[in-house]
Amino acid sequence: KLELTGFPSTAVLTTNTTQLTIDVATLMLGRGDPENLAKARRRARLTFPSVAGFVAGCVAGGFLEIHFGLKALALPVVLAIIAVPLGELLPGGQAMR
Repeated sequence: KLELTGFPSTAVLTTNTTQLTIDVATLMLGRGDPENLAKARRRARLTFPSVAGFVAGCVAGGFLEIHFGLKALALPVVLAIIAVPLGELLPGGQAMR
């Protein structure tokens, strides 16, 4: 969370889910000053994609496990093997560090 100030953490999804729930509840109730509501709206807009991506990944993993068993573990391994060289192809010839 310290790395990208103002953006949701990519390390602990529990924190993102909790914060999203708090922000959505705040927006639904509409209580508070306009500045706090604007902050809650921004946080919810930034956090929702990471929570939705996690849920989609869980659904995809479950679907693949049901249909392919342990062979489904090959997909994330192959994606990781592809991601490493692609990261090295970023401008400058090195992955961002």
